[in-house]
Amino acid sequence: MASNEALEIGDAYFQAWNERAWDRMRALLAPDLSRVTPYTAFDSADSFMERTLWLAPKFVRLELFAKFSCGAQACFLYDFRCVPPLGDTTTAELLEVAGGRIVTMRVIFDPRPFIQPVEALLARARQ
Repeated sequence: MASNEALEIGDAYFQAWNERAWDRMRALLAPDLSRVTPYTAFDSADSFMERTLWLAPKFVRLELFAKFSCGAQACFLYDFRCVPPLGDTTTAELLEVAGGRIVTMRVIFDPRPFIQPVEALLARARQ
């Protein structure tokens, strides 16, 4: 079977999540990363990493259950496990790789478990 760069880089990205290897994760991302989710969008690796580090204390683990690729794209299906009240979220993530780094992330999940806690935190910060 031929090597697939998109799958290899995606595997390394998800391994970095589980190992909380934030510097290694950042190195896999293109500086002008585009990440779109159901309720947020990021236009740089730095802005995405800022949110990742905010989420890190709430993160438990990521359980990958399927992956496939086509050319420079790889799709990963996983359960993103967090402490309550966030809980578990089944997620599909499509990564696009160029120049040995992730350039685009399109993430699909039900955002409802994330919206309420984030809105509560923002409300407290405004007080």
